[in-house]
Amino acid sequence: MILNPSHSAARKNSDLAHELSHIILEHKPTQAFFGPDKTLMIREFDRVQEAEAECLSSVLLVPREALLALLPVSDDEVAAQQLGVSTQMFRMRRNVTGVDRQLARRW
Repeated sequence: MILNPSHSAARKNSDLAHELSHIILEHKPTQAFFGPDKTLMIREFDRVQEAEAECLSSVLLVPREALLALLPVSDDEVAAQQLGVSTQMFRMRRNVTGVDRQLARRW
């Protein structure tokens, strides 16, 4: 696994969780090779495996329980920073989980 050192910490966390998700889900590894100029080339791409890894990595990084704990006391940017993810990922998880409706019933 190679992480780009120029990416933000949130992006590196996302990339790492994504690749670990492939391992957890026991996905077949993608075949890769280096081109003549020493750049990494990928031969195949399985859209289903990528979607599964994307879903699991977001769940691992932003669990529902964390959303329920952070939303009443933090705005999205602060909460995302506390979890080490991008605001975009935090908001995506917030939207797909329905936690806002659950929290609204509590009040």
